[in-house]
Amino acid sequence: MPTINRRITASIEGDFVVFLIGARFNRWWKLPQYVWFFSTMPKMLAEVAANPESGFTQRGN
Repeated sequence: MPTINRRITASIEGDFVVFLIGARFNRWWKLPQYVWFFSTMPKMLAEVAANPESGFTQRGN
Protein backbone atom coordinates (compact mmCIF):
# COMPACT_ATOMS: atom_id res chain seq x y z
CA MET A 1 0.00 0.00 0.00
CA PRO A 2 1.51 3.35 -0.94
CA THR A 3 1.82 6.07 1.68
CA ILE A 4 0.37 9.56 1.42
CA ASN A 5 3.45 11.73 1.33
CA ARG A 6 1.77 15.06 2.07
CA ARG A 7 -0.19 16.77 4.81
CA ILE A 8 -3.92 16.27 4.79
CA THR A 9 -6.71 17.58 7.02
CA ALA A 10 -10.24 16.63 7.96
CA SER A 11 -13.20 18.77 8.91
CA ILE A 12 -15.02 17.20 11.87
CA GLU A 13 -17.66 18.82 14.06
CA GLY A 14 -17.48 18.11 17.78
CA ASP A 15 -14.94 16.28 19.89
CA PHE A 16 -13.14 13.24 18.58
CA VAL A 17 -10.27 10.94 19.49
CA VAL A 18 -8.05 8.97 17.15
CA PHE A 19 -6.55 5.82 18.63
CA LEU A 20 -3.81 4.23 16.57
CA ILE A 21 -2.14 1.00 17.51
CA GLY A 22 0.43 -0.98 15.65
CA ALA A 23 3.40 -3.25 15.97
CA ARG A 24 6.66 -3.79 14.24
CA PHE A 25 8.57 -7.03 14.59
CA ASN A 26 12.21 -6.46 13.77
CA ARG A 27 13.36 -9.98 14.60
CA TRP A 28 11.00 -12.33 12.78
CA TRP A 29 12.68 -15.40 14.29
CA LYS A 30 11.48 -14.26 17.74
CA LEU A 31 7.87 -14.06 16.56
CA PRO A 32 6.79 -17.20 18.50
CA GLN A 33 7.59 -15.32 21.72
CA TYR A 34 4.94 -12.74 20.84
CA VAL A 35 2.00 -14.98 19.93
CA TRP A 36 0.14 -13.56 22.95
CA PHE A 37 0.22 -10.15 21.27
CA PHE A 38 -2.04 -11.21 18.41
CA SER A 39 -4.93 -11.90 20.79
CA THR A 40 -4.83 -8.47 22.46
CA MET A 41 -6.61 -6.37 19.80
CA PRO A 42 -9.84 -8.43 19.71
CA LYS A 43 -9.97 -8.24 23.53
CA MET A 44 -9.55 -4.44 23.49
CA LEU A 45 -12.22 -4.04 20.80
CA ALA A 46 -14.66 -6.25 22.73
CA GLU A 47 -14.10 -4.22 25.88
CA VAL A 48 -14.82 -0.84 24.31
CA ALA A 49 -17.73 -2.21 22.25
CA ALA A 50 -19.34 -3.52 25.46
CA ASN A 51 -19.37 0.03 26.88
CA PRO A 52 -21.50 2.32 24.67
CA GLU A 53 -20.45 5.36 26.70
CA SER A 54 -16.90 4.89 25.43
CA GLY A 55 -17.95 6.44 22.11
CA PHE A 56 -16.49 3.56 20.15
CA THR A 57 -17.89 3.06 16.67
CA GLN A 58 -16.56 0.39 14.39
CA ARG A 59 -16.22 1.33 10.74
CA GLY A 60 -15.38 -0.77 7.74
CA ASN A 61 -15.72 -4.49 7.06
